[in-house]
Amino acid sequence: MYCALCGNNWPKVYFSTFFVIAIMVILNIVVSFVLEIYNMSLGESRAKLTKIANAKKILKVAPTQESLEELIRKA
Repeated sequence: MYCALCGNNWPKVYFSTFFVIAIMVILNIVVSFVLEIYNMSLGESRAKLTKIANAKKILKVAPTQESLEELIRKA
């Protein structure tokens, strides 16, 4: 309606450009937040899995408290 009132197409160009740029920027920010959260949770999960794997290795080597204490004294 504004284009018909003014007689030119510059408002269409302006608002179309603004819409595309705004959507691209906002979408980029949202995607970066999602990726950052995923990366953080992945790192935490890997750390927990590493701790569990190390605990299982220790239990294989020293299944009882006494053998664990003996292993610690040797080290």
